[in-house]
Amino acid sequence: MKNGYTLIELVVVSSIVGVLSTVAIPSMITTIKSDRLVTTANQLTSTFKFARSEAVKRETDVQLVVSGEDWLVQLDGETIMTFSSIYSSVSVNGLANMTVRASGETTSINLTIEDGDADTVDRCFSVLVSGQSQLTKGGCVNESTQ
Repeated sequence: MKNGYTLIELVVVSSIVGVLSTVAIPSMITTIKSDRLVTTANQLTSTFKFARSEAVKRETDVQLVVSGEDWLVQLDGETIMTFSSIYSSVSVNGLANMTVRASGETTSINLTIEDGDADTVDRCFSVLVSGQSQLTKGGCVNESTQ
């Protein structure tokens, strides 16, 4: 008995691996793109919730300031946290300067997190005047905020 593999066995195994890779790679790419959207949306949500909790905890107004594509959480002019998308393929549309009051209230806003890919589902981050926020699947409806 010989120890080892025949050329036919190696070709068959290589063919099977090739077929499985061809089927799995597109699904894997879509999953990675979706994960990037969700990660960015969660980071954006965390940044807003941090600003709101700091405003309530410190009983003072906290500013959310747009700087390029970043959203800076500022307290007395000092930046205490920054949101920026770590993925160049993901963008946040609708960022605007806002003030979170000591009561937690703020102006309402709708932000769309998107990557321009039809294979992924965009996210919508909405903030109500009360300061409550919500992250949903799908882009934001284009309507004026209150």
